[in-house]
Amino acid sequence: MPIFLWWALRKVPWQDVGVVLSRLGPTEIGILILVNAAVVATFSGRLWVILRSQAHSLPLLTLVRYWLAGFAVSYFTPASQLGGAPAQIYLLQKHNAIPLPTATASVVLSKVLERAGRATFLLIGITTLLQLQLFSDLTNKLLSAMALGVLALPVGYLVAARSGWRPLFSLLSLAPANLARRQGYRRLLKVIGETELQVTAFCRQKPQVMAIGLSLSLLSWAIITLETWLALSFLGFSFSPRQVLAVVTAAQIAFLTPLPAGLGAMEASLVAVFLALGYSSADAVGLALLMRARDLVIGGLGLWRGGLTAFVKAS
Repeated sequence: MPIFLWWALRKVPWQDVGVVLSRLGPTEIGILILVNAAVVATFSGRLWVILRSQAHSLPLLTLVRYWLAGFAVSYFTPASQLGGAPAQIYLLQKHNAIPLPTATASVVLSKVLERAGRATFLLIGITTLLQLQLFSDLTNKLLSAMALGVLALPVGYLVAARSGWRPLFSLLSLAPANLARRQGYRRLLKVIGETELQVTAFCRQKPQVMAIGLSLSLLSWAIITLETWLALSFLGFSFSPRQVLAVVTAAQIAFLTPLPAGLGAMEASLVAVFLALGYSSADAVGLALLMRARDLVIGGLGLWRGGLTAFVKAS
């Protein structure tokens, strides 16, 4: 993390960063807030659709609150790859009396569909990066392998669930006998088994809901791309659609790292892409700071309204 940050910021003329950010006015900030609200609504809407199909009709704003709590956990801790799923499961069970296997299955399905949407976007984005020929052959090969790997996991899980196989339960069932005999492990295995049974039944019986969930995931990424284009335009840059895709992809690749909030990795990725496109490191850092401000506001809302309020209420 310090190495990434040092590389990204080592030669940044900070007065130029201030000039870039000064181009934003209240109107531009207001527009970006509205677009981000739409992103949060689509992320939360996926879980709303899944729960509603199982006769659990929760208000969308409640699920927005839970998503914000999950985002805060994901953003501010090393558990970034879990996507705040445990927090959402806890809140659904604690505040809405949804059985643990059902809450877990619903959140797992939502997260798998989210990952499938992200993987599809990254596949398109990395293909765009390759077409722009911004990097070396070795880097391009690594990006190609990453695109296929990121796509394989969620799609593979959905295919396995559709066929009736329970991958995680089958894997955990292979535990050594001394571990398998422990009561806590047996309870965990039971919950995971029941959860994956519901996931497989859902994939087989409700393909329309799955399609709606995946469509919402793709819509989220379309809005995120729109938001990035607007931010770039407001900051005074003129990027082509392919270049906008390259910028969004670079930022999202950084969040695949285990670093909390992709700290350092996102800044380094944006600087690398901006320099390759002929812009300055100050331009890249200006956008990175705007993205950080956005995420800190959303994460702060998660800690306040979505996280602390919900957990305190439970006590």
